[in-house]
Amino acid sequence: MPRIFIRRSLSIYSNRYTKLCTVLFIYL
Repeated sequence: MPRIFIRRSLSIYSNRYTKLCTVLFIYL
């Protein structure tokens, strides 16, 4: 697997995780 693909998927994953954390933080 190319590193660019890994970096891109990791970026997308961290983006979702950050959004989830912000939502949880707002509701808590």
